[in-house]
Amino acid sequence: MKKIVVITVCLFLLSGCSLAGEPDVARFKGPYAQIGSEKVTLEIADTDELRSKGLSGHSSLDDTKGMLFIFPTKAVRSFWMKDMLFPLDIVWVNDGKVINISKNLPPEGTIPQKTYSSGLPINYVLELSAGWCDRHNLKVNDNIKFIYGE
Repeated sequence: MKKIVVITVCLFLLSGCSLAGEPDVARFKGPYAQIGSEKVTLEIADTDELRSKGLSGHSSLDDTKGMLFIFPTKAVRSFWMKDMLFPLDIVWVNDGKVINISKNLPPEGTIPQKTYSSGLPINYVLELSAGWCDRHNLKVNDNIKFIYGE
C-alpha cells in the first residue's frame, strides 16, 4: 500500500500539479509575459500573415491569455479592430517598457472606422482582454518581460 501512495504522489508532482493550490507552473514554460506578479500565456504573431489576422475570429480572450505581436524593426504602429468579436486593451511596448496603452477598444466588424496608434516607435504590441490593464494596474513606463520558453 505504501508503494502505491508514494508512486501516486510522485506522479501527481511530476504532472505539474500542486498540493498547495499553486498555479500549474508547467503552463508557463513559454511563451508568456511576466507583468509584475502576473503571468499571461501568449499566442505569438511574428509574421505579416499572423500580424494581419491577429485575434480576429477568436470568440473571446480570458484574463490569463494574450497575443504578442513581434515586429522586426521599431516604428510607430497603428492597429484597428477589424473582424474582432470582443473588446481589447492594446499595450504598446518598446524593449520591454510600456510606451502607451489603448484601453477598452470596441470591436468594429469588417469596415473599421478607427485606428489606434502607439504614438512612439515600438517593437511589440500586446493585446489583452478589455479591462485587463485597469484590473492589474498596468501603467505607462511599467516593465514587461517576454519569455519564449524555458
